[in-house]
Parts: sequence; structure tokens; C-alpha cells
Amino acid sequence: LASNALPGLSHMKTSESRDRIRTAATCLAQAMILVAGAVFCLVFALNHQFVNLWIGPRYFGGVALTMLLLLNFMARLLDYTLALSLFAFGHERMFAIRALVDGVVSVAVASILVRTLGLPGVVLGFACGALLVAIPMDLFIFAREFELTIRQAIRPYVPSLWRIGAVGAASFAILRRIEIPNLPVLMLAGASVILLYLLVVVPHVRGSELGGYIHSATQGFRAGMRTRVLGWSNNS
Repeated sequence: LASNALPGLSHMKTSESRDRIRTAATCLAQAMILVAGAVFCLVFALNHQFVNLWIGPRYFGGVALTMLLLLNFMARLLDYTLALSLFAFGHERMFAIRALVDGVVSVAVASILVRTLGLPGVVLGFACGALLVAIPMDLFIFAREFELTIRQAIRPYVPSLWRIGAVGAASFAILRRIEIPNLPVLMLAGASVILLYLLVVVPHVRGSELGGYIHSATQGFRAGMRTRVLGWSNNS
């Protein structure tokens, strides 16, 4: 999804104002965070039960490993989306340097931690690369590009992130106390998690800049469908 926005971001560099480009890049990152947030909440709440039902409890790596994998997933997605925006704005050289430093740090930390922590140490090492190298560099370049402070660059994502954390923690705390005997019940539990997530996230999205983009896109889709339907009616 983020990659599909690359041509549009590149075009905006030559045809839109700096503030408009900043808003578009920020909304893209927010949208990716919210999509990933649904995956985070669902997997964190139900991964243990899913593994138990699908292949057996002995193959479950533990809550800590699940949490680290999801943390790395969220961090890498945010890093990728920000880096993609910066690449579209002409920071190809810095993009390459950032990726190289991130890779070296991630592999080095993972190699050290795997000796004592095992598989969780590998995941933690790569999460450290994203959280301590890649994302800080992305935010620094982003803030410098659009003449913002680091706090201003981070601020749009905080409301989404704490909501994702709250829904994920609440869903995990509730569902770990409920016995899930089969996959249909697991699917019902998953639908409940998604419903809770939407109830928490949708009001926030409606009042944000991202909500304006979604509203415009929805109106454009409706107008296009209306035109097609009327065209089909006239042709028939």
C-alpha cells in the first residue's frame, strides 16, 4: 500500500506546496500505522490460542517473542513508510546510508543478544536497529525537510500508537482468561477484537487530517461509481 503511493508523492514534489506534501506524507504514515495496528491487536490477543489450536501448544514461542515480533513489525512499517516518503523527496543517498547503518547495528545487536536470549534476542536486535537508528534518522531528515522540530514530526502518530497499545493490551488481558475450544470461536473472538479496534480508532480518524483524505477519496469513489452506473443505464 505504501509503495503504491510513491509515484504520487514524487509528483507532489514538483506540483504541490511544502505544507501539502508534509500533510500527505504524514497521513500516509498514519494510515499504515492504523492498518498495522489492527494486525497488532489481533495477533497479540489471539496468537497463543491460534497456535495451540492449529499446530499445538509446544510450538508457541511465548508471549515475549510474540510481543517483540509485533513491536518489530510496527517499527519497521513506520520506518519503511517514512523512508519511502523521504526517497520520493530526493533523499536517495541518505536513504542508502540509513539502511546500511541500520543493517549493521541490527545484525551486531542481534548477534550479541542471541547468545543469551536465543530467538527473542534476534528479534530484539532488529527492533533496536529500527527504534534506535532507522526511525530517529527518518524523523530527523523529515523534520529538517519540512522545517519542523522532532516533537512536531512525532506528534501526529502518538494518538494512534497509544490507542493501538490500549486495545491490544485490553484484548490480550480479556481473551487470555477465556477458553477458546475451536477455530470458529477463535474467529468470533478475532471479529470482536477488530470491532473494539474500530470503535476506538474510527472516532479519532474522523477528527484527523487523515479523515479528510478518506472522506475525499470516498466521495470520489461514490461519484465514479454513480457515473458508471448511470452510463450503464443509458447504454442499456
